[in-house]
Amino acid sequence: MRHQAAPGEIIATSTPHWAYLITGRKAVQPPRVPDPASAEHLLESVPVTYLVIDHLIAYEAAAVYRRYTLPVLQAFPSHWQLIYTGSDSGSNIYQRMNDSAALSRMPAGVRAQGAVAAGAGNLRR
Repeated sequence: MRHQAAPGEIIATSTPHWAYLITGRKAVQPPRVPDPASAEHLLESVPVTYLVIDHLIAYEAAAVYRRYTLPVLQAFPSHWQLIYTGSDSGSNIYQRMNDSAALSRMPAGVRAQGAVAAGAGNLRR
């Protein structure tokens, strides 16, 4: 994330303090709203560019945030693209796809695949 996220982009994660210390980027906690449409609206209003789904074993709050963030990803699959899966923790990082600045930094091949397969599942880099 330190090299992926541009200055000014915002990360939503269950551990925003840790994300800020590691990346130097602004970070917030995801909304704890049961309605996926309301939660997506709140994420967009920040605006959040990256959504981290944590699977931290020693941090129980990560499970609470997954309860609210996973339905957003399921309800709006065309808004988010999986860009990283942690092999050790199982944590996933998603990037907002309707963010033109974020899209412009993606490699051309990934942008082309995304245009062809829009809504057809998660693309990984």
